Amino acid sequence: MNQSLQEQFLKIIETGDEEAAEKFLIAHIQEFSEPLQKKIAFAFLEKTVRKQTTETEAIIDFQKQALAAFDDIEKEERILTDKKKELETREQLGL
Repeated sequence: MNQSLQEQFLKIIETGDEEAAEKFLIAHIQEFSEPLQKKIAFAFLEKTVRKQTTETEAIIDFQKQALAAFDDIEKEERILTDKKKELETREQLGL
């Protein structure tokens, strides 16, 4: 990486703007040495995998919560059905 490119990148890093740093790396990736290009590509791949993993975990958590809610609804439905049957039986027996 040439000195000017390095200085530009360091200025962006100092701002703390991760998105700008990523855009800079993408725009200038061909200007980096091949080993550094591979490291940059791996870093982007790793970030993407982590993001997808986090999203997948969030989906799984949501699905678990939804299933638990459906189980609760089914339990309440059974309780109400049993109560209804009990009331109907009492009515039939005149109680």
